[in-house]
Amino acid sequence: MSKVLLKKHIVLKGIITAKTGLRIGGSSERVEIGGVDNTIIKDKTTGKPFIPGSSIKGKLRSLLEYESGKIHNNGGPWEWSDCQNTQDHILRIFGVSGNAGDSWNVGPGRLIVRDATLHGSFKDRPLDELVEIKTENMINRLSGTALNPRSAERVPAGVQFEFELSYRVFSVGDDDGQYDLNLFKQYIPRALELLEMDCLGGYGSRGYGKVEIVGIEIHDVSENGDKKLGEFKDIKELKEKIRTLI
Repeated sequence: MSKVLLKKHIVLKGIITAKTGLRIGGSSERVEIGGVDNTIIKDKTTGKPFIPGSSIKGKLRSLLEYESGKIHNNGGPWEWSDCQNTQDHILRIFGVSGNAGDSWNVGPGRLIVRDATLHGSFKDRPLDELVEIKTENMINRLSGTALNPRSAERVPAGVQFEFELSYRVFSVGDDDGQYDLNLFKQYIPRALELLEMDCLGGYGSRGYGKVEIVGIEIHDVSENGDKKLGEFKDIKELKEKIRTLI
């Protein structure tokens, strides 16, 4: 078995801006006559919207899987059974399920994505400035009339969220963590770039979910403390400079 030693975390922070309406579905605790058909997820304490880390991480994984051609035959995520390669970048970054057993001996998935909560002054804004209701219709192609109108909540364009991911760097064998660092530099900025080109949340083909990530910071966090490695105005600048930074 390879020796696995946690060396540090590379922490990436930034601001997610909704460029178009953003919808990540939640569940209504009660059904009201005349109420909204499809609500968005909200913090149970504040009642205000947030973006679950699982939604961001799942989207990043699926985009990298598509770009790499690593799509399971049944449409599911790429798994250990598909390649049985401990250096596979999808499995190293995002982890494997329990069925890999003892064959997977290089530690847990490297990427942790935090829930994205409201940024700055948006935390203090009333709910009606953070959530809008949009009505969706299906149009009869012959009569031109609207059929089955349904209302859906979404976060309006312009709202900002605090974004943070933490990437664990492990030394495996005698590589001193270099393989994990190389994966971070090659794939994390690219995954975020793909996210900006695609969509986050539901109804993306209808124009929802376009996001932008700005105000980026990279930190090296280890037993020696928290060292800021750099600041970047956007993902494009991050991609251009990341290889010489770490």
